Amino acid sequence: MLPATTMNITRTLMAAAVIGGAPFLISNLQRGEKISFAVAEGSSVTKSFTTSITSSLDDMQMLMNGEENAMMPSIEMDMEVTSTVKVTDTYGAIADGRPSKLSRKFEEIGMGIDMEMAIEMMGDTQDEAMEGSGESELEGKTVEFTWDKDAGEYVVQFAEDENGDKELLEGLTEDMSLRGLLPKSEVAEGDTWEIDMANLVIIMAPGGDLGLEVDMDDEAGMMGGGPDPEMMSDFSALLGGEIDGEFTGKLMSVREVDGNRIAVIEIVVEIDTKADLIDMALEQMDQEELPEGMEMDVTMMDVEFAYEAKGELLWNLTKGHVAGFELKGETAMAMEMAMEMSGMMEMTMEMSMEMSGELGYSITVE
Repeated sequence: MLPATTMNITRTLMAAAVIGGAPFLISNLQRGEKISFAVAEGSSVTKSFTTSITSSLDDMQMLMNGEENAMMPSIEMDMEVTSTVKVTDTYGAIADGRPSKLSRKFEEIGMGIDMEMAIEMMGDTQDEAMEGSGESELEGKTVEFTWDKDAGEYVVQFAEDENGDKELLEGLTEDMSLRGLLPKSEVAEGDTWEIDMANLVIIMAPGGDLGLEVDMDDEAGMMGGGPDPEMMSDFSALLGGEIDGEFTGKLMSVREVDGNRIAVIEIVVEIDTKADLIDMALEQMDQEELPEGMEMDVTMMDVEFAYEAKGELLWNLTKGHVAGFELKGETAMAMEMAMEMSGMMEMTMEMSMEMSGELGYSITVE
């Protein structure tokens, strides 16, 4: 048996080791993080959203009356579409994870389109370059979203001192916060969670239908020999059908930036979608100028869209809102369309296109 003095010294040293090591042990424990949307009432956040799409035409086939057309030209096409939206959101009280009232000023809304086409027919090649832009009457306007608990939806209206076309309010969505990408419960570093596919539209069509009016400096679209750029960049429609795949978040780390705790979240998207765009195609056809005496009816427009991307979401845990976001990946799109012509001639046309490219999305916060 150890002498009493030796035993007392041993106990003292063990106690000192445990007490002295406690901070080290505690600092290495993984505590769950509650990542939530929790902005302070009356606070304002200015966010800029940028979406950039580049696409190339990989293949295009056309049948007339069920047969290949020997006069069908060979078409090469590259398209780039960039859209920007800048808003300032001022928040009322937050209840059940959403603002009960939100005032949104649309600071900037715009779209830029660049297309280059090379059309080869009977040994001759014609190069065409087209540019376009999009604007919205919502730019500069302030819109208010008020949550109606009984109806389970937002009432949308212009601010009291604002005048505007009420039809522009019909397609707007309140959620430009990206709160749907957050985990439902506490998470530790390395934890992953599934994200509802409905949030893809919130990412790719920020703010909803902003009533963009697109003006091209030359003819482009179904009658111009290629896909309509406005149609091919309308993600609220492209993602409105069946969606299969993976959409996940993963907490990578939490770091200090300018006195704020910032959660770094990895976002992974791997999806395949199918959508019926017949209504959009009919609306587009109504805008086409056909030769006098000719009538054309679109009978089918099906689009398949695939997207594989990885990105990083930054979430300000201190202030309870998004701090930044970057997402970029590869796209593939296949479109099948059928039309019937009458008047000057009777004919059926079937067209198929395959396109591929890149899609990037970002948010900056002031």
